[in-house]
Amino acid sequence: MVRAFGAAGIKLYSTTGTILDRIASGEHLIAYNMIGSYAIERAKEDASIGVVFPADYITLMSRIAFIPVAARHPESAKLFLDYLLSERGQKFLLARSVGPVRVGLGADGVIPSDRSAAVKPIHIGPELLTYLDQSKRASFLKEWRRALQDR
Repeated sequence: MVRAFGAAGIKLYSTTGTILDRIASGEHLIAYNMIGSYAIERAKEDASIGVVFPADYITLMSRIAFIPVAARHPESAKLFLDYLLSERGQKFLLARSVGPVRVGLGADGVIPSDRSAAVKPIHIGPELLTYLDQSKRASFLKEWRRALQDR
């Protein structure tokens, strides 16, 4: 897939906002692998943006929140997490196209129900830390750049 992107002359950006700006301006017509909640929210206010969820595979990124052991204000952090997980907090996030973690709130507008079978959550675990190792990261990026250049 990366080689096909390279052959098509893919443009790479580091933020979803930049990609959405390029789509909105007409500079680009299609984008891939973006943060869905950002795209959905932008599409609500910009008619030049459309969001399509593939039928075969949708990668779902979890939002993670925790209180570090050394937090300066652990009680305030706990209150904030309690709010995030409350029904009110979950409805607030849902209204901004972030899927809820509470059962029974639905997720209309986040991922269409006819695409729910295609959702593949990213497993949260130590393997996500792999590319924080600088040598592994450099090797991956070198391979990625080589694949993009093979036209």
